[in-house]
Amino acid sequence: GRSAIPSFAMLNGTQNNDFATNSYSAFGEVTVPLAERLKLTTGLRGTYEGKEGHYVFRGNGTPGPVPFSEQDHSLSDSFLTGRAALSYDWTDNLTTYGSISRGYVAGGFPSVSVNNPFGRDEPSFPASTSWTYEAGFKSLLLYDHLRVNGAVFFNDVKNGHLVVFDPTMAFYITAALDYQSYGGELEAAVRVTPDLEVFGGLGYTHAQLVNVPAGSLIGATSGNDVPNVPALTANLGFQYTWSAEPLGLPGDFTGRLTWQHVGARAADVANSFDLDSYDVVNAKLTWDNGKGLSVYAFANNLFDERYEAWGQNFGVPTVRVGQGRVVGMGTSFQF
Repeated sequence: GRSAIPSFAMLNGTQNNDFATNSYSAFGEVTVPLAERLKLTTGLRGTYEGKEGHYVFRGNGTPGPVPFSEQDHSLSDSFLTGRAALSYDWTDNLTTYGSISRGYVAGGFPSVSVNNPFGRDEPSFPASTSWTYEAGFKSLLLYDHLRVNGAVFFNDVKNGHLVVFDPTMAFYITAALDYQSYGGELEAAVRVTPDLEVFGGLGYTHAQLVNVPAGSLIGATSGNDVPNVPALTANLGFQYTWSAEPLGLPGDFTGRLTWQHVGARAADVANSFDLDSYDVVNAKLTWDNGKGLSVYAFANNLFDERYEAWGQNFGVPTVRVGQGRVVGMGTSFQF
């Protein structure tokens, strides 16, 4: 894939940066019965990635930066990721499981250059690795009318790629920091009638930085919250299906309305201030003709909530407002 940062003006000139990533992978998964109700599932993925970064800076005469600088950088990485899980079917409608996963995110190049305007090489940020441990259950109750699932988890991330605001340069940089998170989630869905389903979920996450070197210049400290990770999330909604025949159409209509809650969370790695919690309602109406054709209309953020989506500290806390109401239509085909 290729991405470009459009040419944009800075205090001391303009940048025009371009990036390319080529990724190739092979993967497989197998499930082996160990006993009558006990199963082992293992999966492995091998990946090769090559990345290129091209930076161009043109000065505007401000003292300090060079008049012009152009750089090309590249890196490549090969890595293995995988997962192993044990599951036990207590009944046909109740399963418990435990899993361990190894994650890996290749290093890369920052989208905005801090060094190129001064004629210095722009270093890459390192690869990130992680271990994830999870245990949970999946169940069907009340003659399959009620679905209840739950899980707890622990993540241990090394060199996690976090976006950090640099007030001296007035833009974002990528920092590699260790962090850990743990929490749980519970979700349920009940079939009230053959045509009406009500669903909801609740999640809790505690994520904090660890192993941060003393005197970090970006303001990070071990024990600080990981930015933009809410402690509490929740959702509630319903979906109702009815016949399109009264309108002289084949198939069915389906209406879906969901409410999402995102709790307060730290704005930056220094935890200098928090972003407020917010609530968003999304709606969608779909007509399906029963033969592979669907037409839908949607309204995301139906009530045009102007929530705090991102934050940065210039010495004074500032925030970016989230996406307002988005209304649209679409269609899909299956054949």
